[in-house]
Amino acid sequence: MNNTAVIELDHQLEPTLENIREILATKIPTYIGSRRGGLRSGSFDSDIVSYKILGCQVKSLGSSNSARSFTSHTYRAEIVVEENRTKVSGENICKITRKESLIVKRIRGNESVRDVHDCKHLFYVESKMLSDIVPLLLSSPALVAGDRDCQYPCSNLCKAYSLFPTCYFTSRKRNDSLIVLEDFQDSEYRFGGNNSLLLDFDHIVLGLESLAIFHALSYALKKRDPQTFYSCVVHKLKSGKKFCAEDKANELLYAHAYLQCLQYAALQPLELFSTKFLDGGQKYISGVRRLNVLLEDTVGLIRKFLIPKEPLAVLCHGNFNMRNILYRYDANNKPIAVKLIELQDVHYASPAIDLTVFLFLSASPELRAESLDDFICIYHQSLLKATSEFLDCPEEDLLPEYGLDAFKDEFSRHAVYGYILTAAYVTSAVSTPVKIAKVFEMFDYGVPSREDIDECIRDNLKLEGEEVTYRLVYLIKELVDKGYL
Repeated sequence: MNNTAVIELDHQLEPTLENIREILATKIPTYIGSRRGGLRSGSFDSDIVSYKILGCQVKSLGSSNSARSFTSHTYRAEIVVEENRTKVSGENICKITRKESLIVKRIRGNESVRDVHDCKHLFYVESKMLSDIVPLLLSSPALVAGDRDCQYPCSNLCKAYSLFPTCYFTSRKRNDSLIVLEDFQDSEYRFGGNNSLLLDFDHIVLGLESLAIFHALSYALKKRDPQTFYSCVVHKLKSGKKFCAEDKANELLYAHAYLQCLQYAALQPLELFSTKFLDGGQKYISGVRRLNVLLEDTVGLIRKFLIPKEPLAVLCHGNFNMRNILYRYDANNKPIAVKLIELQDVHYASPAIDLTVFLFLSASPELRAESLDDFICIYHQSLLKATSEFLDCPEEDLLPEYGLDAFKDEFSRHAVYGYILTAAYVTSAVSTPVKIAKVFEMFDYGVPSREDIDECIRDNLKLEGEEVTYRLVYLIKELVDKGYL
């Protein structure tokens, strides 16, 4: 990019920053005043407290090489908040000034870009989750009666409150579509794992326990108040994946490109697998044939996997991987707490949608060989314990409906879904020459033909490097050996 282009970009960006500053200055004090959280230093019910934004600096955080960066712009806002506390009589008690850092997500401004990348839907899902659905899930009588201030930090009630980032403001209005969140820049939370998207045993266990709490919130509300759950949660969140829609005539090229990415990534390891394992017996020959047939209609296959089936259907994160999980560590660098971020893909489906992707993507083949059954049991035990705590009922009351065998069966039936998504992730993130983002960048210069999309994907999804091929080839073997195919 030449200097002229940079100047032009900055010139176009400044009005947006000014608009964000205006919105923060007017909306954030109202939020702080209504919630009395985060920035307060203690108060009495008789106090009158008001808040004012004295200063606000906003800067763009730029873009990344991931497709996710194409759905919204992200900014960091440094605000100065003044808290004024007075008595009812008018006597001034104190005035406190604080500095806070916020993350601001704004839907992309270009209408055609928003349509191509499905920005409106993704932005809607995340803002709806943070503004309405998460508070509703946390509104269980047992949760409300629980200790929000973490007097008992090991309680699932306490962990549930700290599982999500603090949301200060959301708006889906045309001119001020924003999501304002707490900034983890200076906190103790950070990403875990390594550049290969692999986590160790402790990180995976904590991730599973946190996922179980997230799922348990859904189960608790569904059990306690099914009418509210379906009307205010499930029906408010349209399908979390664009290609779930059955209207093929209106299927956007974005969906086609994304599905082709999944299909090519999942198919390419099969030839390598055949070379390495087909002399191992008829089960491998049959397994490869079966997978080839399934992947011929990737759209239909994924649509089938995402159909919610009762009673185990749950509100899924939809993109549960190490890039969307933040860990907090103790003095010995052991992970002890989790924050779940990026809630754009939340949808109602099988819990195995989250489980298969997380375990296939985050655990090495060696670790899964040793601990896969243990991981599923850890998730199930955590889920059962959290759900019973949220409902204030014995765990036995949840059986056999939420029994271990039922969850193992769900995992088995959705394992191919986990393989497809894992193949797409590792071929775009592990192998340096592969840049999936190039596929989506094509749309910023007009609407490309499907032939151009296909050619770009083929060029960019060549499996290069032993690490990528090793992980996927042995994952196929695992699918066959465990009877998932």
